[in-house]
Amino acid sequence: MKRIHRPNVRRVLTALWALVSAATAAASYASAQSTARLARVEGMAYDSLAKRPLRDAFISVVGTSRSTTSDEKGRFRLDSVPEGQQQFTMQHAAFDSLGLSGVSARVMVQPKTPKVVLAVPSFETLWRAACGEVPAPRDSALVYGTVRDAVGGLAQAGALVDVSWIDLVGGGSSLASIGQRRWRRQSITDARGEFALCGVPAGTPLTLRAALDSADTLSVSALELEATTVRVRRRDVLVSRVVAAPAVTGSGVARDSMPVAPTAATPTGVVIGLVTNAAGAPIANAAIAVETMAEVRSGEDGRFMVRDVPAGSRQVTVVSIGLQPYTSFINLMAGDTVRLTVPMSTAQTLEAVTVRATVMSVRIRDFEERRRTGSGVVRDSTDIKRYPDLSSVLRTVPNVAIRGRGLKNLVFGIGTPRQCAAIRDQVDFRIDGHPTTVEAVETLDPLSVAAVEVYSRATKLPGTLMTKLQYQCAVWVWTKLGLGR
Repeated sequence: MKRIHRPNVRRVLTALWALVSAATAAASYASAQSTARLARVEGMAYDSLAKRPLRDAFISVVGTSRSTTSDEKGRFRLDSVPEGQQQFTMQHAAFDSLGLSGVSARVMVQPKTPKVVLAVPSFETLWRAACGEVPAPRDSALVYGTVRDAVGGLAQAGALVDVSWIDLVGGGSSLASIGQRRWRRQSITDARGEFALCGVPAGTPLTLRAALDSADTLSVSALELEATTVRVRRRDVLVSRVVAAPAVTGSGVARDSMPVAPTAATPTGVVIGLVTNAAGAPIANAAIAVETMAEVRSGEDGRFMVRDVPAGSRQVTVVSIGLQPYTSFINLMAGDTVRLTVPMSTAQTLEAVTVRATVMSVRIRDFEERRRTGSGVVRDSTDIKRYPDLSSVLRTVPNVAIRGRGLKNLVFGIGTPRQCAAIRDQVDFRIDGHPTTVEAVETLDPLSVAAVEVYSRATKLPGTLMTKLQYQCAVWVWTKLGLGR
């Protein structure tokens, strides 16, 4: 006998009753909304970081269709807002740079509601949240963010984040009395991969580095942050494990002197893009460089492609004759493709001027003269960019060795009567012609260095600014800024 399915009548009635109840509740809510008393709300959108009104902020009332945009003075007005407790929200591009979705405030709406103020959090508020109750030093800034793995996107606990900057030290009546010193702050990411670097200077270019841990010297991501008056910056970083090429044997070259090169095991991605002018027309033959990788050129259609880019946070620079250089940061996941549109603006044309000799032009002239004499060994940027640090660069210089880790262990002329060692202050270290410390030289980013001169014996050198060695041995570093390159 065929079985007939009989529905559960009680279950059906229960479901129908629930539907009727929901419809009745919705109708009651709509009726209440239609009879609710409405009020006008006025307010101000304010940027507490920049200390000025915030224009073009989007303000809305949660649960209603009421929304508006602030004017050039940060003012806004919302009509027909239901009276009672309401939640106001504000969104703006200023929150994007801070990594925040926006701000909200609960307001009791009534016939004469006081003006509502919606504000970007102040520097003091953000400082206390990231750095604790210790007062912020004057003119200091805060850099914070997260470190994630470029392969799986997971937060990296225990990653090392380092920010450094160069400041002038000394001073006096002569140029030689002024030196440079590199300062730094470091932070270790917490269990959520978050870091905070408190007390960095505002208005100073910064170099931000991130590595998976303190022992990781190969997978470092280095980002150059331009000077800005903004006291709070968020910079999220992707880092991937770089697999170094195996040591070369039988060539007579020490492993430590070889440049670090990623292998096929290193996770990579692709960067493609389009270079245009201000009018949107394609720009051909623009030079595109992704950090230290070989540059590529845009085609006739303005398009370019950079393959095998190591995954992670990378800096992209685009240069074309007569146009302002373009720099951007990208976060490239392993096996992914990042697409860029590069709008380039025309460089400002200056009137013709009479060129006279300057300190920089004299530096360049003297540098080229010393290079021609062959009195020392010179490594320029084409060589330097292949190495992770200046210690590796100096290991390639004949008659020079580093007995351990760091330039403090630099030794010239091992086993000869003219031997001199950095640890005994027998080496003349200079940056852009100014006497400096071995620590300052050691922390320089190789990408910022134009040339290194190494001298292992006292000699009279051509030139007007630097005519002789201060000591028997010398390491003179010239930054790209110092030589104008």
